[in-house]
Amino acid sequence: MTTPIDPLDPHADGKHRRGAVAEASFASDARSVGHARELVAKHLREQGWSIEAIDAARLVTSELATNAVLHAATDFEVRCLANDDVRIEIADREPSGEVEVAPTEPVSSGGKGLQIVAASSSRWGVDRDATGKTVWCELDDLRHLDD
Repeated sequence: MTTPIDPLDPHADGKHRRGAVAEASFASDARSVGHARELVAKHLREQGWSIEAIDAARLVTSELATNAVLHAATDFEVRCLANDDVRIEIADREPSGEVEVAPTEPVSSGGKGLQIVAASSSRWGVDRDATGKTVWCELDDLRHLDD
């Protein structure tokens, strides 16, 4: 199915569609983290984002999806919105539990996921409701290949 192109949209060349979204559900399994990363990378490649942008998005997706698998232990959904910036959301079905950047020891092998997300994104946060939580981040210092 072809999406109509809005002539008033500055990205109306068909390559960079404003509001393009990719989303999928995944099982709470370590293998799902890689599938989530690839969903985001494929979507951004299709939208014409640079390799640097794709790498940054893959990194934060990996960290957030890993947290969903390790800490929520529920199925989770990944949503990637590509506009002038990139927003990545990971929603799980565990409404409780702390989501915070915790200090870690430099030699610690774990506990750095949200530190990486905070350092790599311009904004991040958590939205909760009765059915679960969505941890999201925004990457807005990224450029398209043709910018």
